[in-house]
Amino acid sequence: MTVRISKKIDPIWEDWPELRNFSFLHGVTERVGGCSSGEYASLNCDFEGGDTAFSVLENRRRLCAALACDPLNITTTGTGEPGHIVVVGEAERGAGAGDYFCALKRTKALMTDLRDTPLFMFAADAVPLILFDAQHHACAVVTADIPELKSRLVSSVLFAMNIIYGSRPEELFAYIGPAASEEYVTVNVADALMKKQGEIGLTVHVNMKEAVERELKQGGVDSQHIFVSNSCTYKERERFFSLRRQGIYCGRNTVFALLL
Repeated sequence: MTVRISKKIDPIWEDWPELRNFSFLHGVTERVGGCSSGEYASLNCDFEGGDTAFSVLENRRRLCAALACDPLNITTTGTGEPGHIVVVGEAERGAGAGDYFCALKRTKALMTDLRDTPLFMFAADAVPLILFDAQHHACAVVTADIPELKSRLVSSVLFAMNIIYGSRPEELFAYIGPAASEEYVTVNVADALMKKQGEIGLTVHVNMKEAVERELKQGGVDSQHIFVSNSCTYKERERFFSLRRQGIYCGRNTVFALLL
């Protein structure tokens, strides 16, 4: 399955073209179009990883200019466990826009029905998942690596959207973005999602995108409403950052959603 690049100018990102018919912007950014250097070159919008604050803020400004939104409304997250799901309302809007310390800590998913409120999360091999409810004009942004797949975070987000916004899974659109492909993701079978008899203790490869897609379908999302990117963050070094390839001191790909 091929994926279109949404812009001919910098910065650029991947998205699902079918969702461009709605008042909704979404995608996963690529590396070009920013001002950062070295392992952060060039469009790194995350304060974590060691980049300078000046570069991060300038990169955020450039991305928001391309999205035609106010960078002061950026709402983003920080790392840590447990991974909360945060409903972004007026009080949360702008959390983390200007520095790391004001971001929503210990958060693995953001959801909102507010317009002009860009949700930013960051990934560099984890699976980016963007959910959009056209009926209730709501969206969610999720990043899922092995721990989140084990805890079935995706199912929890589907449940939360149903409770908060009345979103029905069969009406949701789901975009699964660029992530590390199966050959670069290994786990011990004791921690794997699907254990097979006789394999305990062995190392196996996990297709994280497929696992997210499977969880979406199990949660009731229509297979025709799911788009899976065929891009690999590990292999495509010119396009994406990758923790597994570069180590922790590197940039992050921005996963964003914006209701218009």
